[in-house]
Amino acid sequence: MKSETKKAISSFGITAILVIAVFAMFTTVASAADIYVPEGGNQTIQQAVDNATAGDTIIVRDAYTGTKENIVVNKAHLTIRSENGSALTIVNASNPSGYVFEVTASYVNISGFTVKDGHSGIYLGNNVNHCNISDNNATNNTADGFRLDTSSHDNTLTNNTANSNTEAGILCWTSSDNILTNNTANSNDYGFWLYNSSNNNTLTNNTANLNNKDGFLLQDSSNNNTLANNTANLNMWYGIRLLDSSNNIFTNNTANSNSYYGIWLKDSSNNTLTNNNAYNNSRYGIYLDHSGNNILTNNTAQENNRLDLHIRASSDLECNNKIENTTGSGNRPIGYYNDSAVSLADSTFSELILCNADHSDINNVTIEGSATKKNNGVILVRTDFSTLSNINSSNNYEGIWLYSSNNNTLTNNTANENNNLGIYMEL
Repeated sequence: MKSETKKAISSFGITAILVIAVFAMFTTVASAADIYVPEGGNQTIQQAVDNATAGDTIIVRDAYTGTKENIVVNKAHLTIRSENGSALTIVNASNPSGYVFEVTASYVNISGFTVKDGHSGIYLGNNVNHCNISDNNATNNTADGFRLDTSSHDNTLTNNTANSNTEAGILCWTSSDNILTNNTANSNDYGFWLYNSSNNNTLTNNTANLNNKDGFLLQDSSNNNTLANNTANLNMWYGIRLLDSSNNIFTNNTANSNSYYGIWLKDSSNNTLTNNNAYNNSRYGIYLDHSGNNILTNNTAQENNRLDLHIRASSDLECNNKIENTTGSGNRPIGYYNDSAVSLADSTFSELILCNADHSDINNVTIEGSATKKNNGVILVRTDFSTLSNINSSNNYEGIWLYSSNNNTLTNNTANENNNLGIYMEL
């Protein structure tokens, strides 16, 4: 009898637990609702946000398009999406000095809108994290298309377009661990701008083409980030520019046909550039400006109008870069030798650079680029007491360029029909 009673109590307990679990499951599911705009008193997106609870999805109908509104999303775990995509759902800022969407809570998803005429299109505020911003179009905003503000982290921006914004297409401001993938930014001051943003921001398969001043700008200690498989073409200044930023990894990026430089590092050290392409830029392909301890391997810098690869250094440490397997114009190698004497004879390069390579001996070397582009030939940077003899460096931009280099001997060299100067010495 006692045994049967125990079995009955045990069975009842298990049944009660199952009922409670099922009830809890259905209660959780039932708490998530779809809220439509406009419908049922939710005539604006802000009204829908105010009426929503965590887990709800706000769906904005096509009929909403063209409405002026500034929306503050201050509740976590909300999804806000258009019914049929950004072309049919346009949100104009009612206050042009405010954000179209201002997100102040984490775990918010926003997708499928055109956001315009505000200060920023979509703004993620301080310490906002784990948001997913996708398939949006931000245009004609007075600052940025998309902005991730101070300490915002672990957010993902995918398949967005940011064109014709006054400052940046997408700006990461002192933020970290964000992922930007398959976004496009054209005709902004800066396509993609990382300012003081370090630690594992990853930019992959993004495009910054056509009339940005800079396609990609990493500035003021934007360190330890990765840029891979991005494209920066036809920009007004630089394709990819680093200012005072270190320990970044650039892989398989393309920076072609920009009006100044393809890839420019200034005061930036310990960066790694691998398998990048800088082609047909109006001045320089890859330029290391007072930047040391960088590693460049298997890059291509071809058909640039002045220099495929250039080094400017004011100290010996800034010559301490490792540059290997760089292909220049005419598919010929760019030679880079640094930090010790080198002896070269009977060789052909598209460009030859000696940086802090005192007491070198270069003899019977030919510099030959392509038939259409003329680059500098032999460049000595902070290299003293060296001998250049029987060098043929004709039909280049400058034949032989000595920068901050003293007590060198030049004998029986030919430097004819160069675009600028045959032999140039600069302090």
